[in-house]
Amino acid sequence: MVLLALLLAGVLVHRFYSRRLEAADPWWQLNYCPGCGEPVEPDFNLCPYCGTRLRPGRRAEGV
Repeated sequence: MVLLALLLAGVLVHRFYSRRLEAADPWWQLNYCPGCGEPVEPDFNLCPYCGTRLRPGRRAEGV
């Protein structure tokens, strides 16, 4: 019973703080490549480390 109460309290605390962090949108928050996990700039179309396309539907000029 105590374990269930601790689990429920942990879920509630996690939800509370994750919403606060999402709403804050701090300046130090980095974008990461879904392919390799390396940090990338928000305006990158392709990951400079592994070449994963970061913005679907956009093509590089001259290709």
